[in-house]
Amino acid sequence: MNGRVYAVNRSKGIVAIETELHGFTIVEIQEPADVEMGDEIGWDSDLEMGAHRYNNLSTSRCIEVIVISHFVSRSSVRQHMAM
Repeated sequence: MNGRVYAVNRSKGIVAIETELHGFTIVEIQEPADVEMGDEIGWDSDLEMGAHRYNNLSTSRCIEVIVISHFVSRSSVRQHMAM
């Protein structure tokens, strides 16, 4: 699965990743990482939750994340980003 970073809440470490077909995936970054809006992110499964390693394809770096939610609608992204 691939997507682009749509929104970043740096104070809470929350990132919304927009996919082409499945809405948004919301993750919490577990370590300091260079993630910018527009970065392309890749991961193995759009069904698994919990701790995972995602790849920032724009910077060629791995990101340790906790998946909060998959298949999030655009209208719900703001609520997730305020968590």
